[in-house]
Amino acid sequence: VGWKVGGRIAIPSGKTIDENERAVIAAISGRTVTLAEPLKFDHVVPAGFDLCAFYLDMPIRFVSENPRDVRRRGHQMFMHAADVHVSYYASEGMGRTMAQVPGPDGNGGVTDPQLTNGGAAVKPGTDATPRARYAIHWHRTGAAGQPSTAKGIVAIDAMKVGIVHHDSHVLLEYATAIGGHGSGIFSETANEIGAWRRCRAARTGGAGSG
Repeated sequence: VGWKVGGRIAIPSGKTIDENERAVIAAISGRTVTLAEPLKFDHVVPAGFDLCAFYLDMPIRFVSENPRDVRRRGHQMFMHAADVHVSYYASEGMGRTMAQVPGPDGNGGVTDPQLTNGGAAVKPGTDATPRARYAIHWHRTGAAGQPSTAKGIVAIDAMKVGIVHHDSHVLLEYATAIGGHGSGIFSETANEIGAWRRCRAARTGGAGSG
């Protein structure tokens, strides 16, 4: 399956969000994977459900240099053109739109950054959580015609949403979203077409999560 020694995996919880874990692969022998350290939780799932580990280290990685400073986090937007075909890459610590930061009305929301000093600087207080700056985002590429395709992409520790399918025709396969505060994989305006096949999301917190 392409897993390698030294690679990171995520193991979802069978109970609560607090029991999701990440681990490093120490050895691989056939179908047996040995981890560098023991897991803290048992990861037993209810009868009738399956549990799978997510491999996080894709051959190509896009990483924000300073993910702790939200204003400097990167984001990826495929915009207005449907000729997008991507596979097996990871986006880590990216996205600037946050679900948990209050907007201008104090009740949550997004802001549109405004420039000052003749465009030389951003007006203070307007760039706390800009709209539509998601980790991986198909933005109005057109919900008709030939689809964009994405296979094996991974969004790690995004902000509001890991992967967004907005007013577009997208075929999304084997995609993973792990970590963050909000949604893992999200369809925005209900006119989107395409398919999400064998996609997974875990450890994305929100109101009432637990």
